Amino acid sequence: MKFFFKSVLFNLLYYCADLIKKMKGKFSMSLFKLIFLGTVCLFLTTAATAAPWPADAGMEIGQIGQQNGLPEDYEPSGAVWHSGRQKLLVVDDSGLISQLDSSGGNITSWNVDEDLEGITLIDPEGSLVYLAVEHPDSILEFDLDTGSLTGREWDLTPWLDGPNNHGLEALTYGNGHFFAGLQEDGTIFEFNLQDNGDVQLLASFASHEARDDLSGLHFDACTGILYAVHDSHDLLVEMTTEGDFIREYDLVGDDQEGIALIGGGTSGQTTLFIAQDSGEVWRYQQYPMAACHPTSGAELTPDSELKQFGCNPNPFNPSTEIFFELNNEQRVALSIHDLQGRHVRTLSSGSRAEGQHRVRWNGCSDQGLPMASGVYFARIATNELLGTTKLMLVR
Repeated sequence: MKFFFKSVLFNLLYYCADLIKKMKGKFSMSLFKLIFLGTVCLFLTTAATAAPWPADAGMEIGQIGQQNGLPEDYEPSGAVWHSGRQKLLVVDDSGLISQLDSSGGNITSWNVDEDLEGITLIDPEGSLVYLAVEHPDSILEFDLDTGSLTGREWDLTPWLDGPNNHGLEALTYGNGHFFAGLQEDGTIFEFNLQDNGDVQLLASFASHEARDDLSGLHFDACTGILYAVHDSHDLLVEMTTEGDFIREYDLVGDDQEGIALIGGGTSGQTTLFIAQDSGEVWRYQQYPMAACHPTSGAELTPDSELKQFGCNPNPFNPSTEIFFELNNEQRVALSIHDLQGRHVRTLSSGSRAEGQHRVRWNGCSDQGLPMASGVYFARIATNELLGTTKLMLVR
Protein backbone atom coordinates (compact mmCIF):
# COMPACT_ATOMS: atom_id res chain seq x y z
CA MET A 1 0.00 0.00 0.00
CA LYS A 2 2.84 2.40 0.86
CA PHE A 3 4.44 1.92 -2.55
CA PHE A 4 1.10 2.59 -4.28
CA PHE A 5 0.82 6.00 -2.62
CA LYS A 6 4.41 6.81 -3.49
CA SER A 7 3.68 6.02 -7.13
CA VAL A 8 0.60 8.28 -7.07
CA LEU A 9 2.65 11.06 -5.46
CA PHE A 10 5.35 10.77 -8.10
CA ASN A 11 2.78 11.02 -10.91
CA LEU A 12 1.16 14.07 -9.30
CA LEU A 13 4.52 15.81 -8.96
CA TYR A 14 5.31 15.07 -12.60
CA TYR A 15 1.91 16.46 -13.62
CA CYS A 16 2.53 19.66 -11.62
CA ALA A 17 5.91 20.23 -13.21
CA ASP A 18 4.54 19.62 -16.72
CA LEU A 19 1.55 21.89 -16.15
CA ILE A 20 3.69 24.77 -14.86
CA LYS A 21 5.95 24.39 -17.90
CA LYS A 22 2.94 24.62 -20.26
CA MET A 23 1.61 27.68 -18.42
CA LYS A 24 4.91 29.53 -18.81
CA GLY A 25 4.27 32.77 -20.65
CA LYS A 26 0.48 32.39 -20.61
CA PHE A 27 -0.73 35.28 -18.51
CA SER A 28 -4.42 34.58 -19.12
CA MET A 29 -4.35 32.24 -16.15
CA SER A 30 -5.91 33.98 -13.16
CA LEU A 31 -3.75 34.92 -10.18
CA PHE A 32 -5.96 32.74 -7.97
CA LYS A 33 -5.35 29.67 -10.12
CA LEU A 34 -1.59 30.29 -10.14
CA ILE A 35 -1.51 30.58 -6.35
CA PHE A 36 -3.66 27.48 -5.95
CA LEU A 37 -1.48 25.44 -8.32
CA GLY A 38 1.70 26.59 -6.63
CA THR A 39 0.31 25.74 -3.19
CA VAL A 40 -0.70 22.23 -4.28
CA CYS A 41 2.69 21.54 -5.83
CA LEU A 42 4.52 22.91 -2.80
CA PHE A 43 2.45 20.66 -0.52
CA LEU A 44 3.15 17.60 -2.65
CA THR A 45 6.85 18.39 -2.75
CA THR A 46 7.19 18.87 1.02
CA ALA A 47 5.09 15.76 1.69
CA ALA A 48 7.97 13.60 0.49
CA THR A 49 10.71 14.88 2.79
CA ALA A 50 11.39 11.69 4.74
CA ALA A 51 14.76 10.12 4.06
CA PRO A 52 14.89 6.54 2.73
CA TRP A 53 15.36 3.68 5.18
CA PRO A 54 19.02 3.84 6.33
CA ALA A 55 19.52 0.36 7.82
CA ASP A 56 19.78 -3.07 6.21
CA ALA A 57 16.88 -4.99 4.64
CA GLY A 58 16.09 -6.68 7.94
CA MET A 59 15.37 -10.20 9.14
CA GLU A 60 12.18 -11.60 10.60
CA ILE A 61 12.77 -13.20 13.99
CA GLY A 62 10.69 -15.37 16.33
CA GLN A 63 8.53 -16.50 13.42
CA ILE A 64 4.99 -16.60 14.71
CA GLY A 65 3.23 -19.97 14.60
CA GLN A 66 6.42 -21.79 13.60
CA GLN A 67 8.28 -24.39 15.62
CA ASN A 68 10.25 -22.67 18.42
CA GLY A 69 8.64 -19.38 17.41
CA LEU A 70 6.14 -17.03 19.02
CA PRO A 71 2.65 -18.48 19.63
CA GLU A 72 0.18 -18.67 16.77
CA ASP A 73 -2.11 -15.61 16.34
CA TYR A 74 0.44 -13.43 18.17
CA GLU A 75 -0.09 -9.71 17.37
CA PRO A 76 3.10 -7.83 18.41
CA SER A 77 2.15 -4.38 19.65
CA GLY A 78 5.16 -3.13 21.63
CA ALA A 79 8.82 -3.92 22.34
CA VAL A 80 11.80 -2.95 24.51
CA TRP A 81 15.40 -4.18 24.72
CA HIS A 82 16.50 -5.40 28.16
CA SER A 83 20.25 -4.82 28.26
CA GLY A 84 20.74 -6.67 31.55
CA ARG A 85 19.19 -9.86 30.18
CA GLN A 86 20.36 -9.20 26.62
CA LYS A 87 16.81 -10.02 25.52
CA LEU A 88 14.03 -8.43 23.47
CA LEU A 89 10.71 -8.11 25.30
CA VAL A 90 7.58 -8.05 23.11
CA VAL A 91 3.90 -7.76 24.04
CA ASP A 92 0.76 -8.56 22.07
CA ASP A 93 -2.86 -7.42 22.06
CA SER A 94 -4.16 -10.52 23.84
CA GLY A 95 -1.99 -10.03 26.94
CA LEU A 96 1.15 -12.04 26.23
CA ILE A 97 4.61 -10.82 27.30
CA SER A 98 7.42 -12.65 25.50
CA GLN A 99 11.17 -12.69 26.01
CA LEU A 100 13.46 -13.72 23.15
CA ASP A 101 17.08 -13.25 22.17
CA SER A 102 18.17 -10.99 19.32
CA SER A 103 17.99 -13.84 16.81
CA GLY A 104 14.45 -14.79 17.87
CA GLY A 105 15.24 -17.91 19.89
CA ASN A 106 14.93 -19.03 23.52
CA ILE A 107 11.38 -17.72 23.88
CA THR A 108 9.62 -17.44 27.25
CA SER A 109 6.07 -16.05 27.54
CA TRP A 110 3.73 -14.89 30.32
CA ASN A 111 0.03 -13.98 30.09
CA VAL A 112 -1.58 -11.08 31.98
CA ASP A 113 -4.88 -11.15 30.02
CA GLU A 114 -4.88 -7.44 29.13
CA ASP A 115 -4.98 -5.45 25.89
CA LEU A 116 -1.24 -4.66 25.79
CA GLU A 117 0.02 -1.90 23.49
CA GLY A 118 3.51 -1.13 24.80
CA ILE A 119 6.25 -2.08 27.24
CA THR A 120 9.17 -0.21 28.83
CA LEU A 121 11.48 -0.40 31.85
CA ILE A 122 13.15 1.94 34.32
CA ASP A 123 16.15 -0.08 35.42
CA PRO A 124 17.85 -1.77 32.44
CA GLU A 125 19.32 -4.32 34.85
CA GLY A 126 16.19 -4.99 36.93
CA SER A 127 13.24 -7.36 36.68
CA LEU A 128 10.42 -4.79 36.69
CA VAL A 129 8.80 -3.72 33.43
CA TYR A 130 5.86 -1.41 32.74
CA LEU A 131 2.97 -2.33 30.46
CA ALA A 132 0.80 0.05 28.43
CA VAL A 133 -2.80 -1.17 28.60
CA GLU A 134 -5.68 0.00 26.45
CA HIS A 135 -9.22 -0.35 27.89
CA PRO A 136 -8.92 1.22 30.36
CA ASP A 137 -5.83 3.22 29.40
CA SER A 138 -3.33 2.58 32.18
CA ILE A 139 0.19 1.41 33.10
CA LEU A 140 0.75 -1.83 35.02
CA GLU A 141 3.94 -2.99 36.74
CA PHE A 142 5.10 -6.55 35.97
CA ASP A 143 7.92 -8.58 37.55
CA LEU A 144 9.83 -10.79 35.10
CA ASP A 145 11.36 -12.80 37.95
CA THR A 146 8.01 -13.84 39.40
CA GLY A 147 6.12 -13.81 36.09
CA SER A 148 3.25 -11.83 37.59
CA LEU A 149 1.84 -8.34 38.06
CA THR A 150 2.97 -6.55 41.22
CA GLY A 151 -0.41 -4.87 41.82
CA ARG A 152 0.91 -1.36 41.17
CA GLU A 153 -0.92 0.56 38.42
CA TRP A 154 -1.53 4.10 37.20
CA ASP A 155 -4.69 5.42 35.51
CA LEU A 156 -4.11 7.49 32.34
CA THR A 157 -7.74 7.74 31.17
CA PRO A 158 -7.98 11.50 31.94
CA TRP A 159 -5.51 12.07 29.07
CA LEU A 160 -5.37 9.02 26.79
CA ASP A 161 -8.91 7.67 26.57
CA GLY A 162 -9.07 7.95 22.78
CA PRO A 163 -12.25 7.07 20.87
CA ASN A 164 -12.60 4.08 18.53
CA ASN A 165 -9.81 2.07 20.16
CA HIS A 166 -7.24 4.83 19.49
CA GLY A 167 -6.08 5.65 23.02
CA LEU A 168 -2.82 4.68 24.74
CA GLU A 169 -0.71 3.02 22.05
CA ALA A 170 2.94 3.74 22.91
CA LEU A 171 5.07 3.92 26.04
CA THR A 172 8.72 4.56 26.93
CA TYR A 173 10.77 5.80 29.86
CA GLY A 174 13.52 8.41 29.89
CA ASN A 175 15.05 11.20 31.97
CA GLY A 176 13.17 9.99 35.05
CA HIS A 177 9.70 10.17 33.47
CA PHE A 178 7.30 8.15 31.32
CA PHE A 179 6.34 9.21 27.79
CA ALA A 180 2.98 7.93 26.51
CA GLY A 181 1.54 8.29 23.02
CA LEU A 182 -2.10 8.90 22.07
CA GLN A 183 -2.86 7.12 18.82
CA GLU A 184 -5.88 9.30 18.00
CA ASP A 185 -3.96 12.51 17.23
CA GLY A 186 -0.30 11.65 17.90
CA THR A 187 0.05 13.71 21.08
CA ILE A 188 2.92 12.65 23.36
CA PHE A 189 2.43 13.08 27.12
CA GLU A 190 5.17 13.21 29.76
CA PHE A 191 4.15 11.80 33.16
CA ASN A 192 5.58 11.38 36.63
CA LEU A 193 4.17 8.17 38.14
CA GLN A 194 4.11 8.33 41.92
CA ASP A 195 4.43 5.39 44.30
CA ASN A 196 0.89 5.85 45.66
CA GLY A 197 -0.63 5.44 42.18
CA ASP A 198 -1.11 9.14 41.46
CA VAL A 199 -0.18 10.48 38.03
CA GLN A 200 1.33 13.93 37.47
CA LEU A 201 1.18 15.39 33.96
CA LEU A 202 4.44 17.27 33.31
CA ALA A 203 4.11 18.24 29.65
CA SER A 204 2.56 17.31 26.33
CA PHE A 205 3.40 18.10 22.72
CA ALA A 206 2.11 17.31 19.27
CA SER A 207 3.97 14.92 17.01
CA HIS A 208 5.98 16.29 14.08
CA GLU A 209 3.65 17.93 11.56
CA ALA A 210 0.77 16.91 13.86
CA ARG A 211 0.75 13.37 12.49
CA ASP A 212 -1.73 10.93 13.98
CA ASP A 213 -1.64 7.13 14.36
CA LEU A 214 1.25 7.16 16.81
CA SER A 215 1.93 3.50 17.56
CA GLY A 216 5.39 3.17 19.16
CA LEU A 217 7.90 5.12 21.28
CA HIS A 218 11.50 4.50 22.35
CA PHE A 219 13.98 6.65 24.29
CA ASP A 220 17.74 6.16 24.06
CA ALA A 221 19.37 7.27 27.30
CA CYS A 222 22.83 7.57 25.78
CA THR A 223 21.98 10.03 23.01
CA GLY A 224 18.83 11.52 24.58
CA ILE A 225 16.81 10.92 21.39
CA LEU A 226 13.09 10.04 21.45
CA TYR A 227 11.89 7.81 18.58
CA ALA A 228 8.26 7.71 17.40
CA VAL A 229 6.59 5.32 14.96
CA HIS A 230 3.55 6.44 12.96
CA ASP A 231 1.88 3.33 11.58
CA SER A 232 -0.35 4.51 8.71
CA HIS A 233 2.31 7.04 7.64
CA ASP A 234 5.05 4.36 7.67
CA LEU A 235 7.44 6.81 9.32
CA LEU A 236 10.06 6.70 12.07
CA VAL A 237 10.64 10.14 13.58
CA GLU A 238 13.59 11.18 15.76
CA MET A 239 13.07 14.11 18.15
CA THR A 240 14.12 15.56 21.48
CA THR A 241 12.11 14.89 24.64
CA GLU A 242 10.63 18.38 24.22
CA GLY A 243 9.26 17.42 20.80
CA ASP A 244 11.84 19.27 18.67
CA PHE A 245 12.21 17.53 15.32
CA ILE A 246 15.57 15.99 14.38
CA ARG A 247 14.96 13.74 11.34
CA GLU A 248 12.63 11.09 9.95
CA TYR A 249 12.88 7.98 7.82
CA ASP A 250 10.53 5.98 5.63
CA LEU A 251 9.82 2.75 7.47
CA VAL A 252 9.91 -0.60 5.71
CA GLY A 253 7.10 -3.08 6.27
CA ASP A 254 3.53 -2.35 7.35
CA ASP A 255 1.43 -2.27 10.53
CA GLN A 256 4.37 -1.06 12.66
CA GLU A 257 3.27 -1.07 16.31
CA GLY A 258 6.41 -1.16 18.46
CA ILE A 259 10.04 -0.08 18.33
CA ALA A 260 13.12 -1.01 20.37
CA LEU A 261 16.76 -0.06 19.92
CA ILE A 262 19.76 -1.65 21.57
CA GLY A 263 21.41 1.78 21.31
CA GLY A 264 24.00 3.40 23.52
CA GLY A 265 27.10 2.40 21.55
CA THR A 266 30.22 4.04 20.18
CA SER A 267 30.25 2.62 16.63
CA GLY A 268 27.72 5.05 15.11
CA GLN A 269 25.33 2.16 14.34
CA THR A 270 22.89 0.04 16.33
CA THR A 271 20.31 -2.72 16.04
CA LEU A 272 16.65 -1.79 15.82
CA PHE A 273 13.56 -3.99 16.26
CA ILE A 274 10.08 -3.33 14.87
CA ALA A 275 6.99 -5.19 16.14
CA GLN A 276 4.26 -5.43 13.49
CA ASP A 277 0.77 -6.40 14.63
CA SER A 278 0.22 -8.15 11.32
CA GLY A 279 2.13 -10.95 13.07
CA GLU A 280 5.84 -10.25 12.58
CA VAL A 281 8.88 -9.07 14.54
CA TRP A 282 11.77 -7.67 12.46
CA ARG A 283 15.39 -6.98 13.34
CA TYR A 284 17.28 -4.29 11.41
CA GLN A 285 21.01 -3.76 11.74
CA GLN A 286 23.31 -0.86 10.86
CA TYR A 287 20.74 1.73 11.88
CA PRO A 288 22.64 5.06 12.21
CA MET A 289 22.98 6.49 15.70
CA ALA A 290 25.28 9.18 17.04
CA ALA A 291 28.17 7.64 18.97
CA CYS A 292 28.19 8.36 22.70
CA HIS A 293 31.22 10.13 24.12
CA PRO A 294 31.01 9.70 27.90
CA THR A 295 33.13 11.77 30.25
CA SER A 296 35.22 9.33 32.24
CA GLY A 297 38.37 9.17 34.35
CA ALA A 298 39.06 5.65 33.06
CA GLU A 299 41.69 4.98 30.43
CA LEU A 300 39.51 3.58 27.64
CA THR A 301 41.87 2.29 24.98
CA PRO A 302 40.75 0.24 21.93
CA ASP A 303 41.89 -2.99 23.59
CA SER A 304 40.55 -2.07 27.03
CA GLU A 305 38.12 -4.53 28.61
CA LEU A 306 35.88 -1.51 29.39
CA LYS A 307 34.78 0.09 26.11
CA GLN A 308 32.69 2.96 27.53
CA PHE A 309 31.68 4.39 30.89
CA GLY A 310 29.48 7.43 31.56
CA CYS A 311 26.02 8.63 32.57
CA ASN A 312 23.00 10.38 31.11
CA PRO A 313 21.45 12.80 31.92
CA ASN A 314 24.09 14.82 33.73
CA PRO A 315 23.32 17.08 35.62
CA PHE A 316 20.27 15.10 36.74
CA ASN A 317 17.16 15.17 38.94
CA PRO A 318 15.83 12.87 40.27
CA SER A 319 17.77 9.99 38.64
CA THR A 320 20.41 9.17 36.04
CA GLU A 321 21.52 6.09 34.11
CA ILE A 322 25.13 4.98 34.41
CA PHE A 323 26.18 3.00 31.35
CA PHE A 324 29.20 0.88 30.52
CA GLU A 325 30.19 -1.63 27.87
CA LEU A 326 32.37 -4.68 28.41
CA ASN A 327 34.59 -6.47 25.90
CA ASN A 328 34.15 -9.74 27.76
CA GLU A 329 32.35 -11.30 30.71
CA GLN A 330 33.90 -10.29 34.02
CA ARG A 331 33.22 -9.21 37.57
CA VAL A 332 32.13 -5.59 37.95
CA ALA A 333 31.70 -3.46 41.07
CA LEU A 334 29.83 -0.18 40.57
CA SER A 335 29.35 2.29 43.41
CA ILE A 336 28.62 5.95 44.19
CA HIS A 337 30.89 8.16 46.32
CA ASP A 338 30.65 11.78 47.49
CA LEU A 339 33.16 14.55 46.87
CA GLN A 340 35.21 13.48 49.91
CA GLY A 341 35.40 9.90 48.63
CA ARG A 342 32.94 8.47 51.18
CA HIS A 343 30.81 5.53 50.06
CA VAL A 344 27.18 6.46 49.28
CA ARG A 345 25.58 3.59 47.37
CA THR A 346 26.45 0.17 45.95
CA LEU A 347 24.73 -0.18 42.59
CA SER A 348 26.15 -3.44 41.30
CA SER A 349 28.50 -6.18 42.45
CA GLY A 350 28.91 -9.41 40.53
CA SER A 351 29.57 -10.98 37.17
CA ARG A 352 28.43 -9.11 34.04
CA ALA A 353 28.14 -10.47 30.51
CA GLU A 354 29.91 -9.02 27.49
CA GLY A 355 28.04 -6.08 25.98
CA GLN A 356 26.23 -2.93 27.05
CA HIS A 357 24.85 -2.38 30.54
CA ARG A 358 22.89 0.40 32.23
CA VAL A 359 22.24 0.91 35.92
CA ARG A 360 20.00 3.63 37.34
CA TRP A 361 20.90 5.70 40.41
CA ASN A 362 17.92 7.45 42.01
CA GLY A 363 20.03 9.90 44.02
CA CYS A 364 19.60 7.96 47.29
CA SER A 365 22.02 6.27 49.69
CA ASP A 366 22.16 2.57 50.57
CA GLN A 367 19.72 3.38 53.38
CA GLY A 368 17.24 4.95 50.93
CA LEU A 369 17.90 8.52 52.08
CA PRO A 370 17.83 11.24 49.38
CA MET A 371 21.26 12.79 48.91
CA ALA A 372 21.75 16.56 48.83
CA SER A 373 22.56 18.49 45.66
CA GLY A 374 26.21 18.37 44.72
CA VAL A 375 28.99 16.52 42.94
CA TYR A 376 29.26 12.72 43.21
CA PHE A 377 31.40 10.11 41.52
CA ALA A 378 30.42 6.78 39.99
CA ARG A 379 33.29 4.33 40.54
CA ILE A 380 33.67 1.17 38.44
CA ALA A 381 36.12 -1.61 39.14
CA THR A 382 36.64 -4.55 36.79
CA ASN A 383 39.24 -7.32 36.80
CA GLU A 384 41.96 -5.02 35.54
CA LEU A 385 40.58 -1.47 35.45
CA LEU A 386 39.45 1.21 37.88
CA GLY A 387 37.60 4.26 36.57
CA THR A 388 35.41 7.12 37.75
CA THR A 389 32.96 9.53 36.16
CA LYS A 390 31.57 12.71 37.73
CA LEU A 391 27.84 13.18 38.41
CA MET A 392 26.00 16.38 39.31
CA LEU A 393 22.80 16.01 41.38
CA VAL A 394 20.58 19.10 41.25
CA ARG A 395 17.57 19.08 43.59
